[in-house]
Amino acid sequence: MSKHRTRSVSSRHDLKSAHGTTTQLSHSASTMKNTIIVVFSIIAFLLCAVFALEVEEFGTGNLRVTNDRLFVEIVGNQNVPKFTFRRFTSGSPTVSYRVKFQHLYESANVNTIQRLPATQIALPSLRWSFSDWKIEDKKLHFTITGTGRGDFDSVQFFVHIPEEGDDFKFDVRLNGFGSNYWTSDAGAVVLGYKIQELNANGEEDVSLKSIENNSRYEVEFGRRGYLVVEKEAYLTSDQNKERSFDVRVFTQGNGMIYNTYERFAGSLTHDPTLGYREEDNEGLNEAQTNSAPQSGVAFTAILASVALLWLW
Repeated sequence: MSKHRTRSVSSRHDLKSAHGTTTQLSHSASTMKNTIIVVFSIIAFLLCAVFALEVEEFGTGNLRVTNDRLFVEIVGNQNVPKFTFRRFTSGSPTVSYRVKFQHLYESANVNTIQRLPATQIALPSLRWSFSDWKIEDKKLHFTITGTGRGDFDSVQFFVHIPEEGDDFKFDVRLNGFGSNYWTSDAGAVVLGYKIQELNANGEEDVSLKSIENNSRYEVEFGRRGYLVVEKEAYLTSDQNKERSFDVRVFTQGNGMIYNTYERFAGSLTHDPTLGYREEDNEGLNEAQTNSAPQSGVAFTAILASVALLWLW
């Protein structure tokens, strides 16, 4: 009888030990699972945070903006505005490109950049001011305004830099162009800007290659820079875009690009795009097709994290 009791007590002890071991294993598994969840959550958060816009103000309202692929510097508050941009990299610096806005004048029509007499406006002569910047819809928005003329109200550039991507927009808005400005019934406004490459030798003029298709001009400059200009602009007040105005693009060998805008009355809005390729220029559409966005890496990693947690 006593032997039976001894075996019974021993069995209960073994069961208790086994239960304790199982509980410990279950607790350890739960702890490991929670740890994995925390680790992958942190990884996912960091991958998303990498692509947030970074904005630095310097000087008098000037900006440096970095997204996942581009570094953009905007200067010219109280002076003529300039954009400098390059591909963002943590290794060796890439070549930078600088865009300087220089000329505004009237030509006889939209198909020529020949300046009409006494219509030249040196853009540095305008009074330039920068707005406060804001971030909405995952984009930085920033306005540059030039005033100081009696024959029109202002010239504005609305800058839009996204959190992700290798290009950004600078909407051109020509405000208050009425009868006091125009000297020709078929005239056009000409906006001239110069693109230079910044490298170890300083500032150098770039070669330009213009490609025209049905809806836009595509201008390649240097090894990896590009500009996209739509062929149509619209009155700012025309929300439904019922009537378009012709836009033409002309290039010169010294890095000068000219947009010509068909005569209009009031305020006109147009939206060119500047960008930097991942590979050397070999034709705009082909390069864009072959360029895989880096944001896909973060998305893939997050999906992998979710899949691992689900399988666990």
